[in-house]
Amino acid sequence: MHILQRILFSLLGYSLIFWFLDLKYDTLTQNLIDGTFHITGGVTAYLSLAILLGIINSLLKPILMLLATPLRWLTLGLFTVVINAFLLWLLQLLTTLIPFDVGIHIEHWQTYAVVGIILSFINGIIHWFEK
Repeated sequence: MHILQRILFSLLGYSLIFWFLDLKYDTLTQNLIDGTFHITGGVTAYLSLAILLGIINSLLKPILMLLATPLRWLTLGLFTVVINAFLLWLLQLLTTLIPFDVGIHIEHWQTYAVVGIILSFINGIIHWFEK
């Protein structure tokens, strides 16, 4: 695939997963996990968050994965959940800097972990379809 097709495919995949999580997160994790996940801003929010997450994943995640390699080995890869949760926290922080009415609201550390696992699973599917 060409690079533009990969970017558009990732943008579409992340936008759809943000839309799905915004609609169904509370019903999926009802009585199982503390915390909430909510996105404000509609379609522009989904696209903006997808763009920001794509930038964060392409620039910052490889550096964090490299620096955390010993911890990932010791925990058999489970430390990746912590990295994904940190990247979600960073995404939430970055949305406060966007001048549009875009916001992602995540409460409780369990929600960061679950959404991070879901996003990394979807990221793997997206990259599998890209090849």
